[in-house]
Amino acid sequence: YPVDTLKIDRSFVWSIGEPDQRQALMVDVILSLAKLYEVKIVAEGVENEQQLDYLRQSNCDYVQGYYLCKPLSWELFCQRFIEGMKGDEAKPPVT
Repeated sequence: YPVDTLKIDRSFVWSIGEPDQRQALMVDVILSLAKLYEVKIVAEGVENEQQLDYLRQSNCDYVQGYYLCKPLSWELFCQRFIEGMKGDEAKPPVT
């Protein structure tokens, strides 16, 4: 199967910033492999700003976790998406 994305398990993400950095080092290994093979990275389980900052600085492509948003029902997701689209009309584009 062709691979275009790697997902970093939350067990590795949780260890970012912890005193024992062995598992956190695995995040760097996975990011290096992804760059080598030119695939995207998704880090799951981001639960604090320190984890998010580290992943941003490490050029992680995508993140998911409770720090950004808790799981939503389909109806609430659609409502927020539509509200966000309406709010974007007044905002200048990001460059």
